[in-house]
Amino acid sequence: MPAGKTYENIGQTVSITSTTTSITFSNISQNYTDLILVGNVIASSTGNAVAFRVNSLSGASDYSYKWIGNSNNTKKAGGQSAATYGVLQWYTTPSTSTSGCMMVAHFGNYTSTSNKKCWYSRSSSLDVSTDYEGTEMLGGIIQTTNAITSIELQMQFGVTTFSNGTTFTLYGVKAA
Repeated sequence: MPAGKTYENIGQTVSITSTTTSITFSNISQNYTDLILVGNVIASSTGNAVAFRVNSLSGASDYSYKWIGNSNNTKKAGGQSAATYGVLQWYTTPSTSTSGCMMVAHFGNYTSTSNKKCWYSRSSSLDVSTDYEGTEMLGGIIQTTNAITSIELQMQFGVTTFSNGTTFTLYGVKAA
């Protein structure tokens, strides 16, 4: 990347002060090439994935992804070839730890109307009190050529909730 400021806060930050089941970024600016979503996630219970949907897509084969990580000194890997949602964080989501779990997700070429969308994310947790201490990386494809205009986040779509202290900020990346 060239020197200088390339990430710009696009004015969408969410800070949770009580439990909530979902977080939605809508009317996402189309003035950038890529999106970066940065989060500190605190869940109401352990072992739940941070899932997402773009533009309300929820068909049986709209998302496919792979993940690899190290949780509690155990190597883990997996994925889905056809899913109704994508995943940004799998095994590193802690429960009520006030430190939370740091996550960064990248949505490439999100404004394109001629290419399918891809994403990758990485996360880490230092919550040594659970089996969810570790690091991981996920990546996948969204089966749409529409520009991404909204991103909905949920804890594995209804299994648990985001807790007080969770924050997400959405950044735009200018063309390099």
